[in-house]
Amino acid sequence: MNRPIHPKPIIVIFFCIFYLTAHCQQDLFNLDFRFAEPLHFQWKATQIPIIKIDSTQLIQGKHPLMILPEEMQHSLLTFGNNNPILLNLYQTFLIPAEYANDTAIVSLHIRPIEMNKVYLQVRGMNSQQEFLRTDSANVPNDDEWQTVRCSLPLKDVRYLTIGMVGNSKMKNRFDFRPSKVYLDRVTVHIAGQTIEQIHRDNPFLIKRPDRLLDLAYMNVFDEPDKSILQKTGLQDKRIIALGETVHGSSTINDNVFSIIKNSILYDNCRLVLLETDMGNGLKMNLYIHGKLPESAIKELIHDTDGILMNLHSLENLLIWLREYNKTAITKVNLLGIEGFYNNQINAMFDYLYAFYNDMNRNLFYPILTELNRIEYESVLDLAEQDKKKLTELMGYHEYELLVDVLKGIIRTHNDTRTIGRIFHARLNRDLYLYENARNFIDKLLRKDEKAIIYAHYGHAQKKEQTEGTFPYMQTMGSRLSEKFKDDYAVIALTVGSGEIQTRSLQYTDSICAYQLDTLPDYSLESVLMESAQDSIFISVQTLDDSVYCTRSIGNAPRWNRNYEYTNLHACADGIIYFKNSRRSEEERSFDSLRIYKARQRRKIIESIIPIDNEKQ
Repeated sequence: MNRPIHPKPIIVIFFCIFYLTAHCQQDLFNLDFRFAEPLHFQWKATQIPIIKIDSTQLIQGKHPLMILPEEMQHSLLTFGNNNPILLNLYQTFLIPAEYANDTAIVSLHIRPIEMNKVYLQVRGMNSQQEFLRTDSANVPNDDEWQTVRCSLPLKDVRYLTIGMVGNSKMKNRFDFRPSKVYLDRVTVHIAGQTIEQIHRDNPFLIKRPDRLLDLAYMNVFDEPDKSILQKTGLQDKRIIALGETVHGSSTINDNVFSIIKNSILYDNCRLVLLETDMGNGLKMNLYIHGKLPESAIKELIHDTDGILMNLHSLENLLIWLREYNKTAITKVNLLGIEGFYNNQINAMFDYLYAFYNDMNRNLFYPILTELNRIEYESVLDLAEQDKKKLTELMGYHEYELLVDVLKGIIRTHNDTRTIGRIFHARLNRDLYLYENARNFIDKLLRKDEKAIIYAHYGHAQKKEQTEGTFPYMQTMGSRLSEKFKDDYAVIALTVGSGEIQTRSLQYTDSICAYQLDTLPDYSLESVLMESAQDSIFISVQTLDDSVYCTRSIGNAPRWNRNYEYTNLHACADGIIYFKNSRRSEEERSFDSLRIYKARQRRKIIESIIPIDNEKQ
């Protein structure tokens, strides 16, 4: 028997579908902070907080978003039982040119609890990714719902970035009052319209760059016995940054290392700077100059972060540089520019111990003891007090590198003594990358020599980031471009499809394989995927001075979209595209060797105690 059809459930289902569809169309950018599905959460965060919907609270007919203290991994960033909230949510909007005479009005409905400082900020950049103006509003810490507003004139503004920034209070161990932030809604009005209405009315803000398919492509790797930089037209540049759009691609790693070797052989490159731990970089440099035994390479590679690059390829590069330096008249230096120092590995301890001998135990015992205690300022004081003796042992060049690296580490770690300073150090990381790179270039590079910097494209690009470390959007590359002018060049390296090796979305120590997302049809990579070429070089001079969509993944994929909008014509000099990305096959996570090394350091210190100290 046929069962009767009940119209009411069908009507209800149809109404729900209609409501959800209408809501999704209305809230294109998740301005009401719904977090039912993280992939639809449009807001970005430089520092990943814990984000939840609080179903026990109700505001304006919906449950608000709640920001909680993050789960801290690093011992320096743990404050007793009270981990901090480092609030940093932001989003960038493209503004059509016809609104140049209007003003953006931004409102935020928010409730902060036990916070030190919270503020709303809006920033405007022009089409060249140059900062124009900003406005901000502090949020009173009143533990109640409140609305704050900012406004920004849109003259020449192409990128409008809106963000909420703040940090919780420093608490003692027995203060268990929870810090949290509730977020209800952001509204953005321009000329009487919402930002959602503006983007619905202007669906083609990014044009698909189909003309890329009509260009004459070049493969710069097809003749390895010729200068790659000459093929790119950058042979006259003094400082070349190779900026990868994604970390963890072995394909990019291998080809970057090929460019480095080629530039050493054919273009007088004598300085290589990597986005890696400065202490470990010193140890790498010692190895390639033959001042560590060949067997040291295994421990050196094991102490290197395997997320950023293929460690097997890095090992081959270091061995190649060691062999090259054996016969080279002018040696090549390789150094790290990352000021965040890995205390567990403590490569600086190994580096200094390489110069130890029993005749100088009185000199090295206090230095190594303080370094084992992670007292960088004390180590620097001792090194400067004993400059003459250390210079005689290490050589003037090596001693200067030691002092420079200590100062670079101290610059960063001095900013990690309070919650506010931790936040500043994490978000202003590009400033420290720039200062370290500039210092090495000024001291080590002759006028007729070249330096290659290998880092993420977000750090290397010549202009401010459109979606970077809000609110500090100025990049290492923008500062290098200001200092070195036309001597600085950038090549962006990107991939179409395949896999990378990366951290999990939870930002743990574990490393995993990640299948690259399919990008929007109008992205640069999607267009180039239609070509049959496996490797393509494109000079930005052939590109329109316009906004492009490109792939972007840092230390881990984001929870929502892994691409960004950028003016490649203004930010780079060339692009190298690879059709397929391979990942490293290494499986790595935290292991007992680091614990073993900590014990080994203690044994070393015990074994070199000066005789006078032993008698006491």
